[in-house]
This record gives sequence, structure tokens and C-alpha cells, in this order.
Amino acid sequence: MGQASFRIGIDVGGWGLPFQRSIMRVEEDLARDLITRDQSKSRYGVVVKPGSPEKDDHLTYRVRHYLLSTLAVQDIIAGEELLD
Repeated sequence: MGQASFRIGIDVGGWGLPFQRSIMRVEEDLARDLITRDQSKSRYGVVVKPGSPEKDDHLTYRVRHYLLSTLAVQDIIAGEELLD
């Protein structure tokens, strides 16, 4: 008889910024109910269409672009403060 095998995974963090996580991985997490739609949007910047499991490509792009530009502004301000 063959042996049964199984795998247990625990996600306790990761490398990089959450909104830089692969959109595909965020979609997989949503499909597996590992994160909520709200977490998808607020933590990972992936916006899901209302009443649908599909992501809104346009809004996802806009949210992620905003998050990246906000980060750049924070870096610029931090750099200026170091010069003072």
C-alpha cells in the first residue's frame, strides 16, 4: 500500500511590503479563505469587484500605484530630515 502524505503550511509574515505581494498569490489566498476581501484591499492593495470573486484590474492598479507613490514620498521626507 502507498503512504498517505499531507502538507501543513503556516504563513507568519514574509519579505517585503504586503502590497508588493504577487497579485496572483493574493487571489489564491482569497480563494482559499485565508484572507478577507477587506484585507485583500487594505493590506495587499488588491481590489475585488463587489459581488464577484474577480479583481478589479483598474482599481487594483490605482491603489497599488498610490501606495507606492506614498512610500516614495515618505522616503523623500525621511531623507530630507536626515540632511537637517
